[in-house]
Amino acid sequence: MHLRWISAFVVAGVAGAGCVFSPTSGESRCPGTPFTVKGFASAPGASLTVEAFNDDSGVWESVAGATAVTGGTTFGGRTLYVFSVSVTLGDQHFSAFTPDAFASVRVREEGGALTQLVTYDYDGVGCVTNRVFDEGEDWFAAGFECRSDGSPVLSLVCIG
Repeated sequence: MHLRWISAFVVAGVAGAGCVFSPTSGESRCPGTPFTVKGFASAPGASLTVEAFNDDSGVWESVAGATAVTGGTTFGGRTLYVFSVSVTLGDQHFSAFTPDAFASVRVREEGGALTQLVTYDYDGVGCVTNRVFDEGEDWFAAGFECRSDGSPVLSLVCIG
């Protein structure tokens, strides 16, 4: 089967999916310092859960919750619902400093088409914007194509 058709089938499976546009993978965040997680949900008023991997216990745990707005924004032919939530990670969410520590974060939309939202690296959001505005691509197709290699997990680094 041609790669373009395979991509179309995969994208059809993620229709209705949201994304996290900030922070992006590779950004610097450290334990005890609050930061904001921002993104788009696929449904108005959707409940979202931010999870971080606990490096001590080896399990994912909830670190924050958010609710998407009910008034949507149309982008790339789809309606999306913004959310924003403050998150503070603890030492247990970071690997040991040698010399840098890494944390893994993901966001789930309850009842969404995907259990976990798509994430991006430093140029992913620009990639989506270019594909939608310059090429006329559908938002979900562009979002899927431009996601980070580690999506749906954000890898954050604390430089030691």
